[in-house]
Amino acid sequence: MWKDNTYGNITIYDKGMFNVHLIQNNSEFNRAVKQIFNWLLPTQGDELIRILTTNPTNETLTMDGRTVNITLTDSSIGVTIEG
Repeated sequence: MWKDNTYGNITIYDKGMFNVHLIQNNSEFNRAVKQIFNWLLPTQGDELIRILTTNPTNETLTMDGRTVNITLTDSSIGVTIEG
């Protein structure tokens, strides 16, 4: 949890799955998420950030050989990276 879930949360599962819920902008949390995306998606992490900050939609992408699911809710953006 990040700041009592005010800005978002990050969950890492033991089956090769990573999940982020972005709830509210916070520069420190956003920096941490961007760094994690770049670790998991070394050539396309910045592209994922661009998608999330411009006009995100519910979609499934293949990035750096991993499956990336973007899910919009009323209060957050969910990103799950598998593989």
